Amino acid sequence: MFVDETGLTSGDDRFFPFFATVAVIVRDEDLPVVEGKIRQWQTRWFGSPRYIHELDIRRRTGPFHFNGDRTKQARAHAEYVELLRDLPYRAVAVVVYKDELKRLHPDGRIDGYLPASLYPLTVHMLFERVVHALYADGDRIGFVEAEGIGEKEDAVLLQAYAGLRLRGTRYVGDRWFRYQLADALQFYGKVHNRPGLQLADWVVRYYAEAAARLKGQPISGQQGGVQAWNAVKDHLCDGGQGRPDKFGLKVYPTVPLEQRRILWPALPLTHEVVWDPEKLRGRVLPDP
Repeated sequence: MFVDETGLTSGDDRFFPFFATVAVIVRDEDLPVVEGKIRQWQTRWFGSPRYIHELDIRRRTGPFHFNGDRTKQARAHAEYVELLRDLPYRAVAVVVYKDELKRLHPDGRIDGYLPASLYPLTVHMLFERVVHALYADGDRIGFVEAEGIGEKEDAVLLQAYAGLRLRGTRYVGDRWFRYQLADALQFYGKVHNRPGLQLADWVVRYYAEAAARLKGQPISGQQGGVQAWNAVKDHLCDGGQGRPDKFGLKVYPTVPLEQRRILWPALPLTHEVVWDPEKLRGRVLPDP
């Protein structure tokens, strides 16, 4: 699993008032395909398998500027969207609308279970869904890679991850986190050019933009955003219950069920899902 985020955890950002975290999940047997096709695209358009930031793709800047060659930009972008659609991966994303969160919970405290700080909050919501994705995909074990941002930020992620394995959450017990997640995270920088982290960097923005649509808060500069959303939406996990709105894309504060049909027109209008993996499994997991 490859974890990345977008947005600011503090301060006001009127152009992007969201914070999003994503986990891209790739089966071990599919990882060579993901790595090979991403590096092939990088080499084809940039001469080497170099890291290409989503921001440059969106703004047509940096290496994606191609000296202003719009035809080349369009061709590279079309192949990029094709990659997002065809690569074998699943995704879980959590998007928080910061302005609304602040209005509802000025101190950041949603309840007695969730952290008050924004980044750990999204990590808790994210990995609650990740363990469901792992269970639904053959009861697999997850090994986590994350982009190293800085000592403080990395420590916050490590602490939140350890807290899940130690205490669990309101909906998922600590035993399930210890059972389905590896002991520790691995951090890598952009210089390492990890294809899985490259993919996570690419998709997280499009899930944030989809949440913005649900909140009626369009984001400026969404070049190619609709095509990219159509490419990534079917990769969202559904918890094995046909509910990508519950287990794939978590938006907070919550959006009414009928409003979620903006993204999923065929979504059933019911709240009924099974959160407890022990009920899904039909037995109680023994202590490891």
